[in-house]
Amino acid sequence: MPKPRFVVPVFKMCEADAASAGAKALSLARLRRVGLAVPQSFCITATAFREHLEANELAGEIRTALDKLNSASAEDKKSILLEIRQTIVDAPLAAELREQIEEHYRRLGAGRVASCELIWPRTRIKKSHLACCSK
Repeated sequence: MPKPRFVVPVFKMCEADAASAGAKALSLARLRRVGLAVPQSFCITATAFREHLEANELAGEIRTALDKLNSASAEDKKSILLEIRQTIVDAPLAAELREQIEEHYRRLGAGRVASCELIWPRTRIKKSHLACCSK
């Protein structure tokens, strides 16, 4: 069975990748195809995000927190959503995802990268200060 595609180089993306990679990454791919200068880059897919939630058994915890939103005040809603975000950010990355990210950084010629910022597709959740590459 092939490895799941958690990371996709932007230059290899096509219209079929829109649902998995998101509009921003697809827009970069389109710009590159028409000849505009777009830096070498890659996209973490929605599949990676779903796998991250499953691997860390976060779905139930998130669902419970989301159920509280209907009866929460505006201030409490903000707090609940920030808590959900932090739960996702604090969960460790699966080895396969980490390996794919590291491999794509190496392909970019990034050398040693002490930290990076992941923005999960179709969310505004950022996972910062991730030790990405070890060379």
